[in-house]
Amino acid sequence: MPKFIAVHPVAYNKEQLAPLAKEQLPAGVDWGSTWCAFGDNKSYCEWNAPDKAVVEAIFKQYGIPYEDIHEVQRYNPKTGDFE
Repeated sequence: MPKFIAVHPVAYNKEQLAPLAKEQLPAGVDWGSTWCAFGDNKSYCEWNAPDKAVVEAIFKQYGIPYEDIHEVQRYNPKTGDFE
């Protein structure tokens, strides 16, 4: 399944993320994790989804601001391969 990194113009705190984590996501979609750059006031979220449009629709449904969504592949330096 494709992976995406979403860039958000806010560094979310636990109180903001916890209720979102409890929301029901569409079948075949997984919010993997979020990295918060508090000094830069940005958040970066990893998603597994069929396509970018599905992630965008989730953000619109819940009023989550975002700057961009990038389809990515993870490189594993231990195996020398993309996963």
